[in-house]
Amino acid sequence: MNQRKLVIVLLLISLVALSLPFLLVQLLRPPPTPILVPPIGVSPIVDNPKNIHLTYQDDPAYNVTITWQTQTSTSGDNVLYDTSSHGGNPSLYPYNATGSNYTYAGASGYIHQVELTNLTPDNRYYFICGGPGKYSGERFFKTAPNSPNVDFKFVAGGDSRTNLAYRTLVSRAMSHTNPSFVMHSADMVDNGTIQSQWDSWFTDVNDKWIGDNGLTIPVVPCLGNHENNATNYYEQFALKGNEQWYYLDWGPNLRIIILNSEATSQISEQAIWLDGVLASTPQDTWKIVMFHRNVYASSVEHPENATDLQPWVQLFDQYHVDIVIQGHTHHYHRTVPMYNNNNVSSYQQGTMYLTTGGWGAPLHNYVPQPYSANGSTTLHFTLISVFQNGTLHLEAKDLSEYTFDDVWLNKNPILDKPKNIRLTYPSIPPSSTITIMWQSVTSTAGDTVLYDTVSHGGNPSLYPNSTIGSNFTYSGASGYIHQVELTDLIPDTTYYFICGGAGNYSGERSFKTAPSSVSDFKFVAGGDSRTYPADRTLVSQAMSYFNASFVMHCGDMVDDGKVQSQWDSWFTDVNDNWIGDNGLTIPVIPCLGNHENNATNYYEQFALPENEQWYYLDWGPDLRIIVLNSEAQDQISEQAIWLENVLASTPQNMWKIVMFHTNVYFSGGHENATFLQPWVQLFDEYHVDIVIQGHTHHYHRTLPMYNNTVVPLYENGTMYLTTGRWGAPPHNYEEQPYSAWGNSTLHFTLINVFQNGTLYLEAKDISGYTFDSVWLTKY
Repeated sequence: MNQRKLVIVLLLISLVALSLPFLLVQLLRPPPTPILVPPIGVSPIVDNPKNIHLTYQDDPAYNVTITWQTQTSTSGDNVLYDTSSHGGNPSLYPYNATGSNYTYAGASGYIHQVELTNLTPDNRYYFICGGPGKYSGERFFKTAPNSPNVDFKFVAGGDSRTNLAYRTLVSRAMSHTNPSFVMHSADMVDNGTIQSQWDSWFTDVNDKWIGDNGLTIPVVPCLGNHENNATNYYEQFALKGNEQWYYLDWGPNLRIIILNSEATSQISEQAIWLDGVLASTPQDTWKIVMFHRNVYASSVEHPENATDLQPWVQLFDQYHVDIVIQGHTHHYHRTVPMYNNNNVSSYQQGTMYLTTGGWGAPLHNYVPQPYSANGSTTLHFTLISVFQNGTLHLEAKDLSEYTFDDVWLNKNPILDKPKNIRLTYPSIPPSSTITIMWQSVTSTAGDTVLYDTVSHGGNPSLYPNSTIGSNFTYSGASGYIHQVELTDLIPDTTYYFICGGAGNYSGERSFKTAPSSVSDFKFVAGGDSRTYPADRTLVSQAMSYFNASFVMHCGDMVDDGKVQSQWDSWFTDVNDNWIGDNGLTIPVIPCLGNHENNATNYYEQFALPENEQWYYLDWGPDLRIIVLNSEAQDQISEQAIWLENVLASTPQNMWKIVMFHTNVYFSGGHENATFLQPWVQLFDEYHVDIVIQGHTHHYHRTLPMYNNTVVPLYENGTMYLTTGRWGAPPHNYEEQPYSAWGNSTLHFTLINVFQNGTLYLEAKDISGYTFDSVWLTKY
């Protein structure tokens, strides 16, 4: 073999050797998936719709746009719909709308978009979307009203961009409120150019923005800095106008205006447009503007005010915009009313700037400013309820749906919604009477209670019974007190009621009358709720779980009884948290403490028997409740004479429970009230079963006491119960020779009375755990 042939052979061997790994990989690699092109007469490839979301390109009373995503363009662009549910069966929907689909650079599939038009206002529509064989499950939406006589609610929030787990928690809590729509103040995602982040965000909307019975909650969005003005935003939302700034009306009561604070070169252009929109807004329509950056900063992380937005602020002042919704800062912040960059006295004169940026992004520390009304560094959303009577209620809610801030705005100076509803007993017996009281800003808000023994869901036209009361105010009051007494009720019966006036009623609540025969029931005792609203709320919420017949409150409800704002806060807690199952509103039986300061505010805001300082009432034939005033030291003897008559007339087989504020037996905190010995002698003589007290901020149960000495059995002596930690700062518990049990924790006391003549007392902490209990026997 010559040299040339040898070289050729060696080259061939080298090529084979070099190619062998590639050939082996190709042999071992699975065959490629064929591209399926459906032949004529064969159905195209389809896949299930995902990431369904609703937006508005036109009037939401008559139009809605439904958008979803699939992997293929052939999966169908249809929406089948009706005003009745058909359970997702495509053959049963009488209406069919067809849209189109498209994709874009970087998209993860195809966007399908269908606009429904010529809908009926204030109506529910059920729909499925997709194509034959691959329709979604049935959902529904509700169109906006075209009448001012409709109440509705919506949610505001933003900065959902970073933490998927937190974002999901906020979305789930939000959906429980069943809002008409969500105003999202931007930074939906961390980087608007990354499609996978949008896919995750729309999956959250698809899966979690679902209310009761499949309600699909539409979104009204704006642009933030993290959207990066990306194509992805514009391609995936179907919005009105140029999609950067636009407005829409949710019925005649609300105009929503969206601006783009990120387009800093177009602030003046937007201001010209904004001036025209605000000038054309009816005077009695709520005006709410949304954009991303903060006009008034409240954090270290974003400390700067957006001073370049002042051309807008001047228009907010000129046309009195009610609320400006912002994000950017990752916490909650509500300003006081602002006008001309200064604080003013009321929201009727100035604008509220609301930062609600806690939908999942890492939280920013809240730093109060001179213009701050409230703020919180917590995950949250804001629920805004608009009522046909011209009032608006804003509630900031955390993940547990607890309202940590709320405020009422009033567009109509004549009507406002009842608030701070509470129940008392000024007349006896509570088996046939009850008094319902509430508060309003104006005297013309209505003094009527509509009621029945069956629920009517709050529809005023369905309640057969109506009672009209009266209203009054007093020096220092923050509004008007409305008071209605219901009489001739049926014993041991649940009544459902609404209160207020025409077009202005509260939501439906319930109460239960006392029995007229021997019966089982339970009630709560506790007091000293004065200092810390957050702790007070925890106790109230825990207490309400047990559906008590009433609460005996042993005084110091507020820190200073002469300060009306403290009473407003206390009654708001009662209004919101003393609520059991099915709207059960738990009545209060109060007494005076030292912190009430014997103030007019106490007497004006409670309707109580007799002179309202000492009184008694019977809860059925089993229990006599006697309330005394330990703060009126110059009237101890006078009260003793009255007390002896009441005790002497009490049937032998009735439980006798006396309540006042000051402690007879020391256990830490406050000294013995020796001046009460005239009462103690009567407790011994007539064998009072339990004496309920507060004043000392802990729990203390004595051993059986008779003649100031411990005796073996409660059948022979009286239990002195201090239950004074409903929110006040704790006092150290100091055990005494007469002590049976004590604890300094937040708590309330649950007392169960049984028709067999026994009574079971349980001291419970805010988790509902019973840390002390005891049985008493009457017969």
